Amino acid sequence: MQRKRVLAANLPSIASFIGLALAFVFVPFITFLSTRSAPAVLSFATLFLLLGAYWRAETWRDFAARFTEVARQPLAIAIASFVLAAFASVSWSVEPLMSLQYSFRLLGNCLLGFAFVVVIAGEHRRHIMKFLVVGLVITLPLLANELHGPFQLRQPFSDTLGSESLNRAVLVTSILAALFLALACAEKWLSWLALFLSVVAAVVAVLSSSQSSVLFWGVVVIAWPLAVYAPRATARAVTATAFACLVLFPFFAMLYTPWMRQLLGGVPEDVVHATSAQIRLSIWENFAELIPHEPLLGWGYYAERAMSKGLAGPAASAVIGSAHPHDVAIQLWVDFGLLGVFVAGLIGFAWLRRLLQAETAVLTAASAITAGVFAVWMVSHGAWQEWWLAMMSLVFATLLRSTPGGQAISFWRKAETRAHPPFHGATPPKT
Repeated sequence: MQRKRVLAANLPSIASFIGLALAFVFVPFITFLSTRSAPAVLSFATLFLLLGAYWRAETWRDFAARFTEVARQPLAIAIASFVLAAFASVSWSVEPLMSLQYSFRLLGNCLLGFAFVVVIAGEHRRHIMKFLVVGLVITLPLLANELHGPFQLRQPFSDTLGSESLNRAVLVTSILAALFLALACAEKWLSWLALFLSVVAAVVAVLSSSQSSVLFWGVVVIAWPLAVYAPRATARAVTATAFACLVLFPFFAMLYTPWMRQLLGGVPEDVVHATSAQIRLSIWENFAELIPHEPLLGWGYYAERAMSKGLAGPAASAVIGSAHPHDVAIQLWVDFGLLGVFVAGLIGFAWLRRLLQAETAVLTAASAITAGVFAVWMVSHGAWQEWWLAMMSLVFATLLRSTPGGQAISFWRKAETRAHPPFHGATPPKT
């Protein structure tokens, strides 16, 4: 009987331990083998963290209140409006069944992210950092060995080997290393180890063929010092720049693609993979040609997946040889038109509002990582892919919602104590 009581008393801690291990040790490792498996692992991690939170709650009402508190926040409402727009697009989509299928997948991903946002609030940053450092220490040497080692460890698990197939794994590991550095700056704990692992992750990115990862680190290195000295201004500038890109970039791609091709012709091959860049320009140009034909509502959520089959009518001239535009701005316009830009504006405003409520060290790091993530979002993978949405949920929910417990630190100035405790989405009192 006594053993059962001891076990019951420790169930919340056990569940949380398993959840944190899955999220911050196994997710980095699983991306090394299969990036697409990350959402499934994060789902199991969220389940165990939910169990831990439920067993800790005094009553069911207390547990449910954590969900309603998050659901009422402007950011949650704005993201919900995006999901509603995806389902609504089924009625005008050129491929309604495909739009409906992917709308349900988007709903599932958003619910997963929502649940993770709720449960991570009960976890201490220092506990999270212990798991994350293990995940990075395991994964970074595996990535380095796979890129230039005498033997390939992924061979029993993957049919596609070589540095090209590791691009996403390198990118995810880079973002998680930046998260570890951000947590270290906010907690004044393991700061130099976090800086070292971030440098190692950046070196691995440079040695790999993942130009997206190099772009991520380049933007972070520029944005982080700016955010240190002007955190609120930098957050506003990053948000405004991102929204301007969403509005204007598709039209830039239609007008200036020939000039960009000429510009790339003079860039050394070892700086930019010219062949890949030329293909990317063609993809942008072809997809952007679809926007003027459906400028208000777009072609339907994820309808571009079927557009390689050919289109009738005025859009038939657009020869598309890719499953997606590899650019969030163009994909937003193609899928949703002006409606999507309006919803994106709501999300951006709510995101900025949430950033400005964070303590200074977290605001600084979150602004820099947001800039790096958006830069990659503009030139790389499909905008709404599950592994990417899951990774953003894990990174930003952990950074903005996990429980603090120490002084803030920066590598460029003296540590400063938080002016007020975090409110996890609630508006702090005015001072």
